[in-house]
Amino acid sequence: NISVLEIFDSTNLSNSILINFLDSDISEKQLKIEIDDLTGSYEALDFVSKTVEVLGAKVSSNSKGYDKDLDCVVSGKDILFVSKIANIFSCSQETNVHTNGDLKIKLGAKFVQRI
Repeated sequence: NISVLEIFDSTNLSNSILINFLDSDISEKQLKIEIDDLTGSYEALDFVSKTVEVLGAKVSSNSKGYDKDLDCVVSGKDILFVSKIANIFSCSQETNVHTNGDLKIKLGAKFVQRI
């Protein structure tokens, strides 16, 4: 079996293919995204970081930890961007949450189990 992480290895995809996934709203806004990686797995942070970068956002910071009960949550002030990113990863959404960037993605151990 090939995992989603192996399929979406952007080092194996040419730039001509990746440009088709660019989101003009996200790239124009130059979104900065914080990621709280509470998965206990290196692969999840890499997968999510590469995905949002292909869309045109930048990962501004990340932190590590572990939460066995958490799946994933996307939070921020702009509901349009929260919704776009949350829908890509099938995460729950929160608005009006304090973040140093434009958005914050919290990933837990349950997220890794389903990707």
